[in-house]
Amino acid sequence: MKIWNNCRKAGYVILFAAVISMSAYIFYGAVDTLKYADALENVINGRTVPVVISGTVLLLAIFAVAILTKVLPAMEKRFSKTVVVLGSLMVLVQILTVLVLRTSLRQDHLKIFDTAVALLEYPTIAETHFSQYFMKYPNNIPMCIFTYGWLKLASLFGIPESSWMDFMKIINVVFMNLGMWAVFDLIRRHRSKKTALCFLLFLIVNPLWYLLAEMYYTSTISLAFSMGGIWFFDRAGEEKNMVRKLLQYVGMGLLLAVGYKIRATVILTILSLLVYTVFTLDEEKITEWKKRIVSWGLSLAAVLFGLLLVFAVYGRAEQQYAGFDPAKTGYPTVHWIMMSAQGDGQYNSADDAFTGSFDTKAERTAADLAELRHRVGEMGPGGLLTLFRNKLRVAFSDGTDDYYALFRTMQSPSRLQKYINGGRSDLLAFYLHSYHGLLMGMVLLALIYRAWKGKPELWDVLIINLCGAYLFYLIWEVDQAYSIPFLLILTALGAEGISLSVEDASRPERELPEFFGWIPAVSGGILLVEVLAVVLVMKVTGLPVRDYAVLQDQETSDQLTLQTDFAQTFRTGKAFDHLDLWVANWDGGANDSVYDVTILDESGIAVATGQVIGAEAPCMSPYTIAFDRVQPDHAETYTIRVAIQNPDCVIKTDFLYYQSTCDLYADGALYTSQEEQKVDLAFAVYSENFSDK
Repeated sequence: MKIWNNCRKAGYVILFAAVISMSAYIFYGAVDTLKYADALENVINGRTVPVVISGTVLLLAIFAVAILTKVLPAMEKRFSKTVVVLGSLMVLVQILTVLVLRTSLRQDHLKIFDTAVALLEYPTIAETHFSQYFMKYPNNIPMCIFTYGWLKLASLFGIPESSWMDFMKIINVVFMNLGMWAVFDLIRRHRSKKTALCFLLFLIVNPLWYLLAEMYYTSTISLAFSMGGIWFFDRAGEEKNMVRKLLQYVGMGLLLAVGYKIRATVILTILSLLVYTVFTLDEEKITEWKKRIVSWGLSLAAVLFGLLLVFAVYGRAEQQYAGFDPAKTGYPTVHWIMMSAQGDGQYNSADDAFTGSFDTKAERTAADLAELRHRVGEMGPGGLLTLFRNKLRVAFSDGTDDYYALFRTMQSPSRLQKYINGGRSDLLAFYLHSYHGLLMGMVLLALIYRAWKGKPELWDVLIINLCGAYLFYLIWEVDQAYSIPFLLILTALGAEGISLSVEDASRPERELPEFFGWIPAVSGGILLVEVLAVVLVMKVTGLPVRDYAVLQDQETSDQLTLQTDFAQTFRTGKAFDHLDLWVANWDGGANDSVYDVTILDESGIAVATGQVIGAEAPCMSPYTIAFDRVQPDHAETYTIRVAIQNPDCVIKTDFLYYQSTCDLYADGALYTSQEEQKVDLAFAVYSENFSDK
């Protein structure tokens, strides 16, 4: 028994040594970046970045603790009402974000949604436009079927197709907040009401909590299942009635299984619960195993029943809707490990093409393994350590979760876009980096406190889960948005850290009330000056502000080839002086094509002209044409006419477009020899200036 207790202690030592050291490095990375704050980077760069961000984080911490020291006692007294108000406010702002900003889903998110829409017409994914995508990445088939189920419901209730994307985002809000509620209740039960309020307040001032409402994807939907699984585990463990206990364990198995199918990282939650269960096998439980064996066995059977039930049902659903065998067509697991063993560990199109160049899964596995061994051998221990550090910074130090790219495309133009990812987005980016620095600092404080003074309890499940996430992304492909499934865990630990800070600050605040009374005003005043400085820098050195009339920058190729003459219509009442056309020029300067571009109004009068010169065209990027500003008197339909000037040229430019089930730009259409159904050019029309008007 002594050996077992020593093993448990050693396990905890290893756990906290790993999670604290990695969190400390992630905290350093969080205060050492100004990504997407382009204007500020012209002024603040190099070693001054961590100085400025660290100072801002310190000011935010002082201001937050000073304010919370005063308001938390009153909020605790009216706990229920406060929770209702804060929770309702969060959900309301999330819904308003969805309805007002109306961003379009992008990239993988759009492929899943588009294919789910197509399943209403076609019997299997194999018959849809993105079948090849799902054959390579079958891990997204469950999310596609999940989406299809909700869209079928929307169709039955008569919700118009034009609102389906927004409908799915509202579903996203529901599942995000189910996960949030599960974590909130765990904090309330295992920490305190004060810490639970800190959790809500930490979320309510996080802009990403609202922007992520727009991002209907596995990362956000899985929050309800991973956190709900932990919630059921906690409830079942305390339940005295055996029938209710078993039902709760079945619920836990169901949620974790569905979550795992939707987002594979939920396996980390399952493993964290398993590790926690092993860690809590103390002397009393082991010596009384004969009394507990029946209860343990039934509980395990209930969890397995929930898991197996979901896997069986999903297996049938996959057979019905896939139309191919994912076990044969999908990329091998080693592909993502191999792909992550380069650069910063992010997606690499060359590695994707390398794996895809082999016909069978066995050949792909062998080739990826060989390439992985080669890369690891070339890097050596020092190179691997650098890679691991880079991957932690990409996945967990970045405070933006790549919102700039994820929320770029608007279903309808919004004046707020320039403050999110346009020419005036520096303030949001600066705040997000500062907020994330504060969050990771408080996470680090909570982890150190737990390691130093805490005792084993259910709270450790969150810590084990977080440590597992860190370790997982040391070997897996990473991206700035891959920390989203762990957002609630990080916020919960951050709330614990700030709650501890408030508790420590309460005593001196009572002893020196006059001195501490000035702290919120002083720290808040300095922060306000900093905000004004950021605004001034944006005004003086910021990027030009783009006011979009149309932004349809999605592209996906099909059988249609746009290399000669075509036209695209669009409708607007806004002024415009720039046109972006997304093109693919695979031959660089050797491209000898020239295209005349004309924009015609409803009367057929040319209001703007320009050219696309092949030798100057980029590849898979926009070609920009500037012209004198066009100021419509009223909303009208314009036509972009593209005609090749030299049809006998050796090399032509490919103009990109989006074609599939969704009509991403319903106010316009693409014409070749005829109108192409549900096809739109990848293009943008906008006015550009350096003022905010």
